Parts: sequence; C-alpha cells; structure tokens
Amino acid sequence: MTAGLTATDIFQSEQGELSGSAGLLPIQHWFFSQDHASISHYNQSLLLGIDKSAGVSLLQGIFTELLSHHDALRFRYRKTGEEWEQWYDRSFVQVEEVMLESEDLPEVCSVYQQQLSITEGPLLRVVLLKTGTAVPHNLLLVVAHHLCVDGVSWRILSEDLHNCLDASLSGKPLDLGTKGSSYRQWYAALHRYAGSSSLDSQYPYWKATLNGYHPLPVDHELSGARLIHTMKRKEVRISAALTRLLLQEVHATYHTDVKDILMSALALTLQEWTGLNQQMIGMEGHGREDLGSEIDLNRTIGWFTTLYPVLLELDGGLVPDYGRQISSIKEQLRQVPVQGLGYGVLRYLHADEVVRSQMASVKQADIVFNYLGRLGNLVNNSSWLSQPADIILSAGALSDMDNVYDFRLGVDSYIYQDRLTLIWSYSTGEYEAGTIDRLAASYLQHLEVLIEHCMGHSEQGYYTPSDYRLGGKLTIKELHSLNSKFGTAGLNELYGLSSLQEGMLFHGLYDSSSGTYVEQFSCLLDNVVPDLLKAAWEQVISGYSILRSSFHYEELHTPIQRVHSAVQLPFELHDFQHMDQNVQAVAVEAFLLSDRLRGFDFNTAPLMRVQLLQLSSRHSRMIWTFHHILLDGWSVPLVISNLQAAYGRLLAGDKPLHLPEDNYGDFIHYLQLRDRFSEQQYWRNYLSGFDTPSLLPFAINASFRNQGTGLIGTEILELDEAFTTSVNRYAQQQHITVNTIIQGVWSYLLSAYTGQEDVLFGVTVSGRPAELENADRRVGLYIHTIPQRSVLPGSGSFMEWLSVIQHAQTASREHPYIPLTTIQELLGIKGDLFDSLLVFENFPVYATTGAGTGLGLSDIRLAEHTNYLLTIIVEPGARLRLSFSYNGELMTTDQVAAIAAHFKYVLTQLINDPGILLSDISLADPAEKLRLNAFQGESAYFPEHSTLIDLFTQSSYLHADAVAVSYEDRSLSYGELDSYSNRLAHYLIGEGI
Repeated sequence: MTAGLTATDIFQSEQGELSGSAGLLPIQHWFFSQDHASISHYNQSLLLGIDKSAGVSLLQGIFTELLSHHDALRFRYRKTGEEWEQWYDRSFVQVEEVMLESEDLPEVCSVYQQQLSITEGPLLRVVLLKTGTAVPHNLLLVVAHHLCVDGVSWRILSEDLHNCLDASLSGKPLDLGTKGSSYRQWYAALHRYAGSSSLDSQYPYWKATLNGYHPLPVDHELSGARLIHTMKRKEVRISAALTRLLLQEVHATYHTDVKDILMSALALTLQEWTGLNQQMIGMEGHGREDLGSEIDLNRTIGWFTTLYPVLLELDGGLVPDYGRQISSIKEQLRQVPVQGLGYGVLRYLHADEVVRSQMASVKQADIVFNYLGRLGNLVNNSSWLSQPADIILSAGALSDMDNVYDFRLGVDSYIYQDRLTLIWSYSTGEYEAGTIDRLAASYLQHLEVLIEHCMGHSEQGYYTPSDYRLGGKLTIKELHSLNSKFGTAGLNELYGLSSLQEGMLFHGLYDSSSGTYVEQFSCLLDNVVPDLLKAAWEQVISGYSILRSSFHYEELHTPIQRVHSAVQLPFELHDFQHMDQNVQAVAVEAFLLSDRLRGFDFNTAPLMRVQLLQLSSRHSRMIWTFHHILLDGWSVPLVISNLQAAYGRLLAGDKPLHLPEDNYGDFIHYLQLRDRFSEQQYWRNYLSGFDTPSLLPFAINASFRNQGTGLIGTEILELDEAFTTSVNRYAQQQHITVNTIIQGVWSYLLSAYTGQEDVLFGVTVSGRPAELENADRRVGLYIHTIPQRSVLPGSGSFMEWLSVIQHAQTASREHPYIPLTTIQELLGIKGDLFDSLLVFENFPVYATTGAGTGLGLSDIRLAEHTNYLLTIIVEPGARLRLSFSYNGELMTTDQVAAIAAHFKYVLTQLINDPGILLSDISLADPAEKLRLNAFQGESAYFPEHSTLIDLFTQSSYLHADAVAVSYEDRSLSYGELDSYSNRLAHYLIGEGI
C-alpha cells in the first residue's frame, strides 16, 4: 500500500475448493509457445530435511489439506486447436515413501521429476526419503510443475507445511486461515488491465525498448534448436568478504539494492564485449504487482513471474565513471513501468491482435538475468524442517534434456553459503567454453571494481531522482544541480507539485508583485503574548510538511518542492498604538494591501509570514500571509485551531503541542498512482463538442483577462436569514445541493452574458481522496479546479436543468486531478477556456473563534485573490454570502454590482416559483427596468480602450430587456439584438465569410 493510504479494504477472495476454468497468465502463454519436447517435465522442486516423527500418513493428511487450500496445485491443462486451457481439478495427492540407502540422491530425485503430467495429473509429487540411523532427519522431496509454482510459492508452501507439522505433531487441528485472492482473480485483474488506457500508455515505452535490440555476438551460428542438452554451465563465486560488502555496505553510497549493482556489472561486461553502449537484457520479476486494493496475492501459490526486456544505456566515455554508471542504471531500472508487468500483458493478453503481434515480432533479449536472493533460508525458524547445505542442490534434473532453452545466455545469481554464486548457462552450439570463461571473469572484475568504488565513496551518499519517487520527471543532472545550489542539509523530502500548484507557481512567476494567489488571514487578538504566539506558530509549522516547503523551477523540466526539517518563521512586530482611531484604520488597510503585494520568494521556505500589529495596550491584529500554493480554504481553520491549542499549552505552562507528521507528499504520491489516461478519456467525452470559450464580455483589455492584477475589487451579496432559509428549503425539497443551485444560476447568467447556450466555467472541488488516511484533517493544497459545463436546453423548467447539472458535477468530481492545460490540449483550444471561477466554501474560516484557548479571535478576515477575471466565493451559513472578486483593472464596480443584482434576482425567481421555466426567467427586476425606461441624459462616459462593439455588448448584458431598436410595430431588446447578431456572425464564419 502507498504511504498514507488506508488498509480498510476487505479482499473479496474466492473461498473453498475452487473448480472451473482459469485463464492463462502471460508467463504461461510464454511457456506454451516454446515447443518443448516434454511439456510435462519443466519443474521446480524443494528438498528438505524433515523430523523423523513425521510419517507418511501424517504427511498425506497435511498435503491433502494443502492442495485443497492452494488451488493452483490442482491445475490441469488441455489443448483445443492451437490454444491451451487451464482449469481446477479435484484435490488428490499421493505421498510416497522410499528408503534412501546407497542410491545416489540426485538419481532418485530425477525419477520423480519425470512423473508429472499437466493433462492427466498430478502437477505435484511428494516423496518421503527415509534415511538410515546415522542421519538425524529424513528427507522430503516436493516436485511441482513450474506452471503452478514460482519462487514466492515455495516460501508460502514451506511456511504452511511447517505450521501444519507443528499443529499435527502437537495434536491440534489444521487451520490454514482465509485464502487470499485466487489465481483466477489475478487473471481477471490482468484482463481488465489489458484493456486499460494505463497499459496502452506503456506501449511506446516497450516498442522503443524492443527497437533497441541488437543480437549478441556468437562464436558459431546455431544449427537446429537450442535445447537443454546443448547447454552447459559455468559457475563462478566471489569471496564471503566481498559478498558481505555487496549485501550490507555498498548501498549507502548510491542508495542502491543488490540487483542494481549486479546489473551494472553485467551491463559493463556486455558493453566491453560487444562495443555497444546500449544493452538489452531479459529480466525476471515476481509479478505480484499492485493493480488495486481488491487483489491480495501475499499467500497465493502460482506462477506469477514476469519476463521482460530492459534496454540499458551506458556512458561511452573512454574513462569509466562508475558512479555515473551505477546511478544511471539504477534510474533506468526504476523507470520500468510496473516492474515489467505490462510487457507480458501487452504481448499475450491485449485485445488488439496488431499490438500482440508487434510485441512478439522482435526478440526480447539474447541474455536473461535473474537474482534469486539467498538460498537455503526457507525454513530457518522451523523445528520440524531444515535445509542441509549438502543436499540443497541435489533434487535432480528439473527439465527434460530435449526441452527448449529460449536464450543464448542465462545468468542466475544467488547467495549460497554466504557467497555470491553466478551460474552462466550457454549454448555450446553458439559459444566456446573459452568465451564464457572470459565473460564470467570480466563480470567478476567489473563487480569487484564497482564494490570497491562504492566503498571508497560511501561517506558522500549520492541521491538519484528515484530516491524521491521522481524517476522520469527529474534527471540525475538536474537533481545534482538542485542539491548543489540549495544544499541537502536539513532536507527531509523532495517531490513534485499538484497540477493546481503548478498553475499557481506559473502565475506567481508571471507577476510576482500582483498579489495573485497570495492569501491573507487576519484577526483581532486580546492580550496576546508575542513570544508565545511566535513559539506556537513554530510548533504548528513543525507538524506540517507543506508549511516547510520551498518550490524550485529554474533549469528544471518539472518544478519540484523541497521539504525542510526546520525553517525560520518571519515574525514581525509593528507598533500602531500612537495613531488615532481613524488614521490607524486607514494605516492597517494600507499595511494589509502592501503586505499582500510583497509576494514570496518560491525558493525560500516558508512561503508564509506572521505580523502582529499592536493597536492598543490590549488589542493586536495578527496578519498571517501565505501563498495559496501551500494551503486551501479547508486547511486554514485546521492550522488556526492547532495554533490556538499550542498557544493555550504554552500559556498554561503545559508540555508543547506535538502534532503527528502531516506529510503532503502522501497526496502527491497518490496523484502519481492515478490513472491519468482514464481521466483524460472522461474529460474528452465530457467536453466533446465544446468549441467556443466562455469569456465574459466586460473585460476592458481582453488579452489580460486571466493574468491577475494587484487591483482587486469585491462586491458582496449577503442574503438575509429568511432568504437563506428559503434557499436551503428549496434544495432539500428538490433533492439537490445549494452548490448546484448556485452553479445553475451562474450558468444561466453566463449564457445570457455570452450569448452561448453551451457555457463553461471553473469550479473548485475539495480533492481530498477517501483513500488517504485522515484526509479531512490534512493540511495542504488539495483543492482542484475543474471545468463545469452547462448546456442551456431549449425548453423545460429550471429545476429539471439543475438536476442535469448536479448529475454531471457528481461524475466530474470523480476525475478532479487533471490539469486544465491538459484539457485545453484535448480540446485543441488555445487560450483561456473560461474566465470565471465559482468557489463553494464548505468549511468557512469564520466559524473558528477558539474560545477558552487563551487565543480568542475576532473580526476574522480572509483575503483571497485568484488569477481569474471574476471569482465568485460562496460561504454558506445562517446568511448565505457571495463575494464577487474581480480584476479591478479590467472590470468596473458598476458592472460587477449589476452581475450581483442579476444573480440575486434570478435566484429570487427560482425560489419563489420552483417550477419556473427557463424561458420565463428575467435578468432585470421591475425597478431596474423602470429606471432604464426613465433614463434621460445629454452625455455619457465612454471607456478609452473600448470599441463601439464592446460598449454595445456590455449594454446588451447589463440591460438585456431594454429596447435597443424599434421599427413600426416591432422592437428588439438589447439581448435579442445581440443574440441575432451572434447567430449571423456564426453563420458567416461557418460559410467562410
């Protein structure tokens, strides 16, 4: 599970003894494609020492239970035409007993290795090899066809065998517990994955990998098939001392694992041999990857292995840079999608035959590498079982000698008797023994050099992007440059930005002095102690990673945020006590504006500051200014609440407040796991047919409508308690939300203002996923802006339309994390899609007073400023409050006041007549119409930068019902004239005129 995600999902696993069919996994498809001579002799096995008190009858009962519980051990197969089918057969196993005297152990085991049948059964043989009195234990041979087991399966089986022996020999009943997900369920999950856009997105990666294939050089061209009996093995080992360094010491330098070092040595060996800087190597993985919380394979037996190619790029310099090579190969291995799972799914399970054939058209690799870990440790803690070192590799021939070997070279590596052992398997039809001797020796030489290099640089501790889960987003060079510039001392974590954070960073860099997305919380405090207030703030900051974050973008392809272990809070005191009341009020307002326009340096944490204005001996105003890139509206009360708690403890002399670490990186990593391609598909469908941006016609200079400005205007519309009660009652009666009502009213107004029946505007959603533990208590920027599309129907009631809007909004909230820039690309529309934003605050900051904490708040203000031309902020409560925040350089106060008046009047009509038709809604109330009709004057003000068309358009929206032209007995209102002219314009454009 990802850090911070809950583990509350219940795995709905198949229970009981399974029957019926089960689809083939990719590795099984690969097996059946090999054209083996003896398809039933392709095994894995386990040879153990077993306590002599365990007899055949006891083992018979245990293995009968094991086969019933682990369904894959009962698989059977049949071939219909060219296709193989797999199904669960009945549970049966016969434990045999053999006296082991003078016979050669491998020869005895080899007899049973040949006694499996994938069509008739069994796929599992169990043999108790009884030893003489001189040997303290008997031997237990378990042979299973590879189709039903893998390396992980043997660990599961040996653990269950021990537990069953422990229970049986202690007189207790056998209990293997609840089953995990079945093999069949995993196939179903892979089948769904095969049809996902997430998998389709991997196709270019795997095609590029396969296109890098170059055949390895050979001594002889192969004539005939590459069979097991034509293969030979070359075994080499390194010392126990070097092995200990490899396992325990070397990884501190580049934060690697064993496989990174082993693969680096292999890549360098192949580069030296072939002269090529690109090397393709086949790799094996356990295959039990996380495709969703509904699958649990931790205790499931089966063949899940993934087999996939990796294409490694090496430095071609004359002087090897080993550190660079290790770091590069480590990063390339980390960037393999889903640990190689997708390769086999694309090749064998994808619905498109063209994709399958293209994936199969290129050989995946000539050499395969596998690291098996430590052998002989499966039953270390068992009192009944053991793995004697002298028998561990004596289980006989695992495969028929006439079966196919798919690779020219194979390198199996493992730790055995505390030494790294490597087995080089090679085709004698293609290679001389001397060639393999030289390769194996070269590999050991490269491995030793890499180990020595790491040990010689272990004090530095070099990090690479994957250490921060930034593989593929940040290059090694960029990371080193970033760390060189800003240092790593006190660096806790490093991760990317959410899409909304990236947008805010862009606007902050575009005009750092405009105050765009600079938020300001201020309030009055009584008898506050400044030093305690500062200390309380520092305690709060220590608990929230986002408050200790800086943001970096220069010379980076992707912006990054760095979390610091500690930061210095800018905390300033200002004395305003000498001013009289009126002057002081003006000075405070000027200070607030000036402070907000100061902005922040994104490279320096924290992006917040606290200032305390001393207004009198008793009263102070606290000003907490922060960049919106840190926090959303939901977070503000959480921070203030903890500030009050911390201050109260300090004031009372109690222990400091300790907050559990709230890591915003959990959210960023959650976003990385989202299926971006399914989200893109949703928005592509949702916005299909939308082609004209919804832009308010009031902007004096339309080019800068969404660029933000330092001049902010606000028009407040506050509904009284009676009106608010009516709105809430209407919502309850109609089974919709107040938010939907507000969206509907704004959709209607936007349609009227733009003359478009299909309109778009922004809405904010909370963005706090239920999968994230304590999501409602986390602090950070979780909100996201998504487009709200509303298509005005030609007829029908307003209420019916609201239901459509609510349904669409509910669906859209399931896909909230896509960047607006991506949506623009999907639509093929350049420039702004909309210039109005609707924010519905479900957690008003004004509810936080903190009475009884020693830090009571009053006269709370929260100044917000987005980059949009018009932002409507809705605050629910006893009095529904709407703040129309606008760009004061592009819109006038009269324009926004008229919009607010229209909003209230449309809302009033809806509440007074729940069944009102859309066609019966009017923008202007009777009083406004009367004023318009009575208006007379000799002069008017004309804005300097507006054209006649601009002025007409503004009039048509502000006075839509007023008469614009009349002729004889006919007249047209401004709204009607504007609508007709728009239709004519669209017609002419469509005709190419």
